Amino acid sequence: MRRIFIIGEFEERVQRGELTVRPKPGSEHPAPAKLNEVPGTVSRILQYFDLKGELVAMTHEYVRPDGTLAASGKRDPKWIFLDGVIYKQGLRAPQH
Repeated sequence: MRRIFIIGEFEERVQRGELTVRPKPGSEHPAPAKLNEVPGTVSRILQYFDLKGELVAMTHEYVRPDGTLAASGKRDPKWIFLDGVIYKQGLRAPQH
């Protein structure tokens, strides 16, 4: 999934203004204690939307109170719509 996310240049497209990213409503929760992260670290799902407002990707991340990414330090792709194909991992694919 990470390779597909990289090929799709999702983060670069966000930087170029081609995509917007928003936390999925209701997805933010305290990070599990087993991560041994600083208090206030949260787990959340991010949704990536194209300029038409269509959902094109979802990632999971752990975010510390200072805004840095915890755990691996990278967003973990869970759902991607790229070139007409839906790739999914660990999440129910939304209707497209």
